[in-house]
Formats: sequence, C-alpha cells, structure tokens
Amino acid sequence: MKVAFKADSPALLKIAEIGEFLAETNDLLRRNLVFSVLAAVRDGEIPLRNKAGLKVSSDALRDTKRKARLVAKQKAESRARKACLLDFRLADLRDEKRRYLASEGPVLSIAHGIRIPEYDKKIVDLTREKQLLVEWEREQRDLDKAIQLNNFNRRRYVCLSDLAGWLRDDQGFDVTIGSPDRAANLLARALAEPAQQTADQQKQLDDTPSGTLEKVAPDTTGMVAWQAVTLNNWSKIEEAHGKRPAAKNVMNWLEKFGPRDTIPKEQPNFRSLQWIDNSGNMKSVTTRRIGNTLSEWRKDGIVPT
Repeated sequence: MKVAFKADSPALLKIAEIGEFLAETNDLLRRNLVFSVLAAVRDGEIPLRNKAGLKVSSDALRDTKRKARLVAKQKAESRARKACLLDFRLADLRDEKRRYLASEGPVLSIAHGIRIPEYDKKIVDLTREKQLLVEWEREQRDLDKAIQLNNFNRRRYVCLSDLAGWLRDDQGFDVTIGSPDRAANLLARALAEPAQQTADQQKQLDDTPSGTLEKVAPDTTGMVAWQAVTLNNWSKIEEAHGKRPAAKNVMNWLEKFGPRDTIPKEQPNFRSLQWIDNSGNMKSVTTRRIGNTLSEWRKDGIVPT
C-alpha cells in the first residue's frame, strides 16, 4: 500500500486539513486518514504539536481530556431522565404488587378463575431494560468523550515526519513526499524554510521602491490555494466589504473575482466554495471553515482585527 504527500506540504499539518496535502485523489483514504490520525493521537502513538512545532505538554493533554469528560458528563446527565423514569416505574410496580398480595385479590382471582397479574415478570423485564439502558449510556458516554476529544484535537497539529513514520511503521504504508528528488531530505528543507523565508522577505524589501513597503506580498507559505488567493487579495476584499469582511463576503468575492485557474466560475453549492489545488484536483471548503480560518488569521495577526 502506498500513500504520497504533496511536495509542497508544510512540516506541520493541522489535523483537520491533513487530507488536503495528500497527492492521491482517493476520497475514502482522505476521509479515513483524519479519523485514524485522531485515534492514534488519543492513544499517544503520534505526538500533538503546537503552531511552533513543540510537543503539547502532558498538562495540556490532561486538561483537554478533562474538558472532553466534562462535556460527555453533561450530555449523559441530560439523558439520565429516562433511567430515572424506569426507577419510578419499578418502584410503583413493586408497591402495586405488595398492595395486591395484602388484599383479597389473589383469593378472589383463584376462586373466579381470573389470571393473577404477572408482577414478577414485569419487574424482571423492567430491570433488564434498565440494565441495557445503563450499559448503552456507558458506551454512549465513552463515545461522546472520544468525539469531544477529536473536536479539540482537530485544531491542533502533527509533524509531517511523525505522521509519515506512523504510517510507515504502524500502518505498513510505503510513504513518499512529492517526487523522490524533491523530497530526499524533508528535515533539511523544514530547517531551511525559516532562513529562506527571511532571505525572500529581505529581497522583497530591497526590490521595493521607497514609500511602497506596505505593498510587499504576504507570506502564504504552507497555505492551500484558496487561502493564498484570499490573503493575496485581502486589500481588495476589504475595499468591497469593509475592514472586517465575514466568511460569506470572502466567499462571494472569490466567486466573482477569484482567478479561474483556482476558483471556478460555476459554483453549484451556495454553502461551500469549490476550488482547484496545485495538482488540478477539485475540492470544496465550507463557509464555516472559511470563517474559522479568518478567525485564526485575525488571532495570529495575519489580517487586521
């Protein structure tokens, strides 16, 4: 089995966006890879990292698990009403059985050939129903905890070299990153990126006429195509939609004015934006995802707040 990452994949990958950096067009692999990575992160097989590339501390991991447990507990408490209702029904049924046995009901029933109520069977059935409910609730609580933990971890990062090693050693994949000649030494490239970015930025400053430094092109390293187009045209988007454009404003601008080799003119779904990656594959991004990206950019100072 083989899996290939694009040659321009960044050294750090956000877990939610891992599929966008696969060279394969296999959508099934793209979808399942994210879930498998999340499971490996939960089991400690792949270390989580922050934006700086440092491993997330054990205290931060414990705090995330605690938050996930609290959310799962709150959901479990909201579902506990049904179990309480079963307890009330069992108590009422036992009281009814005691009152019936203390009365003349059994004697009269036998004398007149009337069937005696099957209280014991009803109590056993209700008890079994409650046990099944408790077991289901325990499983559901564990599932809720895993879901919440996944939601927290989707926003975090893994190192491409860690991911490639896990795919190769644990999953048995033959992993490549771009063409062999371009990806012979990913670690060296990752270490050289900061210095190269600094040199490129200095060259831009040297080549920029005096008084126009504010027009230097933004750094789009590691961004996918629609993100790079958005950032490169941010001033135009602000001119059209104000100083703090919303996700829908950005999507509308890209649909109308985005480069057609990246943003097709035909957009079949008004809730998402179709775009073309560097390999020519058609992809889509939702309005919600665009909004999350804008929030992260504002938080990181990439665009004005």
